[in-house]
Amino acid sequence: MRNILKFLSSLVSLILLLIWITNSEAAIPLDKLKVDLGLQYRVMYNLSNIGTENDYDFFRQRMRITLDVKPTTNAGGYAQIEYRGGWGGTSPSCSDPRPPGCVTDPSADSAAFNRLQARGIRYGYVYVSPADGHMLKAGILPASDQLGDTIFSADWDFNVGGILYKGKADTIDYRAAYLRLVDDLTDKEDDRNGGLYIIDLNTAIEAVKIGGHIYYLSIDKDAAGFDDTKQGWYGL
Repeated sequence: MRNILKFLSSLVSLILLLIWITNSEAAIPLDKLKVDLGLQYRVMYNLSNIGTENDYDFFRQRMRITLDVKPTTNAGGYAQIEYRGGWGGTSPSCSDPRPPGCVTDPSADSAAFNRLQARGIRYGYVYVSPADGHMLKAGILPASDQLGDTIFSADWDFNVGGILYKGKADTIDYRAAYLRLVDDLTDKEDDRNGGLYIIDLNTAIEAVKIGGHIYYLSIDKDAAGFDDTKQGWYGL
């Protein structure tokens, strides 16, 4: 909860800074402040309880709260908070019926399905639109590829932080971004990290839509225990 409060206070500070940059007036009337609040709640039954002696959660729940604050017409801040947990059974922090069961090794294949009690900030960023059809975003971004979510998807993947700019030049829509995926905190002096570079170009010739996409992954050697990795994906 303390980390959430710190994040929200930082988000408010950044929004106030954007107000100062994009608006010459020192105060924003409350009737001009646009605030959107969203709530998503899902309960899903856990089939692994049926026909087994293992005591898994009978229901799995997920709640997401979204907050979008827009003090001006071209700047604002967005945050999504998520909580996941279980009902019934032992309601443990992990619950997975597949072998080897409830694993704690983060490198295990089924480890991603065991983080049932995850909570905190899922996404959070500030945004500003310097011109019509242009947008700059900075923060924990919900970014997906434009090849059908086949390489990375905001539904499943996360980043430490990033910056994204999308705009329009004549008939071409473009997106350029950098996402920090690995932040090595074990040795703060080695500056070994990893990130994903994104370039998307889209246009249309009459009824035909054409897109070109470049995604390049670069992870330094020994960054948070990873091997040196350089990979590129190119799509048309």
